[in-house]
Amino acid sequence: MSMPLGQEIASLSLQDEGPLNLIDKPLEHDAAATFVMVANSLGLARLPWFVPIEILDLCHMDDCRRKLLQRQLFKCHWEIRAWVSDPYREDNRASLALCSILTHTLLAYMEGDRGIDRYLCDGVRLANGCIKFSTGLSDTVTKLYDWPSSILDKALWAMETECKKQTKGSTESIPSGDDSVSNLFSIFNKYKRQGLYAKILSNIVITAMGLRYSMEDEVTNIPGLNAGEILEYKSQYIILSPLVLLMTKDLMGKSMSRHWHLLMWMSLGSARPQQLAEYESIIWTAVHHIAKRPSEVESSMRLMFDRLKEMAHFDPRVKENNFGLSSKSTNFFAKLAQLIHSPATTADDLQSIQRGPSNSSHRIFPPDSSHRSSATPTSYSALD
Repeated sequence: MSMPLGQEIASLSLQDEGPLNLIDKPLEHDAAATFVMVANSLGLARLPWFVPIEILDLCHMDDCRRKLLQRQLFKCHWEIRAWVSDPYREDNRASLALCSILTHTLLAYMEGDRGIDRYLCDGVRLANGCIKFSTGLSDTVTKLYDWPSSILDKALWAMETECKKQTKGSTESIPSGDDSVSNLFSIFNKYKRQGLYAKILSNIVITAMGLRYSMEDEVTNIPGLNAGEILEYKSQYIILSPLVLLMTKDLMGKSMSRHWHLLMWMSLGSARPQQLAEYESIIWTAVHHIAKRPSEVESSMRLMFDRLKEMAHFDPRVKENNFGLSSKSTNFFAKLAQLIHSPATTADDLQSIQRGPSNSSHRIFPPDSSHRSSATPTSYSALD
């Protein structure tokens, strides 16, 4: 029989170099409060979560999720603290825990009081060229630089084509099935190679599977499915942007290290221009609903695209649509370009990246973080 959560947390204070030894305040009895104290003692309050970690205590997180977070954080607290001090340090245990916490703050945002805004945290200036991956992987990121034309426009046209096929009866509806994870996996396997719209459907469904796994205490064993790969895939687009899921290609083969995604996450911050945040919210709402109700995949996808078309003022009679986006929304992700290593990077640049920033122009954390109060999230309007 497993130890009660409160007793398990309290027992950690007896361990050598346990995480509770990091806390210089009286220990609170509540398990969630203890988690927050440990997390903040590691400097995690300065990172750009969807909502501050403190909100996790307010959103009635179920016991299995809280226990999972407690276990991941407390088992690798030293690695996390080292990563926070030096984010250029690659550590799989730290990145796994950070991605898990980020997922649960997303769920708190989706399932909690929707009046809770995704609080603003400015991006951190990192060394140029600190991210290095293959051309195929960088192509996924670079499409975000001009996402209205390279991602959104193509996705809307793909959906328009799909609607015409359904009207003509040349394509079949998605079987409703049940609300199990295995139903999502069946849909993914059936549609992942069937066309442009099907690629988007597959990307959304497989991400919903990862989110569903984060909601459950035990991972359902499905033949032919590696749950670890699904969770890895899901974390990439929670960190970067759900807009990537609208790309009309299978992204499962485009996995990259969580370490690179965490650096991009720090660089972008959590502050989004309002228009961009609204587009992302529509996609997250669809992913979240599909994770909870796999039997409603088709209606959720249709509702997502209807809302995207309405927001974009999409008109299929017009060849080139003007989405009416501000330049800040359109070019938000272009700031990632300077982080991605190119062959032109000099040896001195690489040495600087490996050492990490050493002067005030490349601070790991901005000197003034007073505007990041977790108690009072700021509105998006300041960015537009």
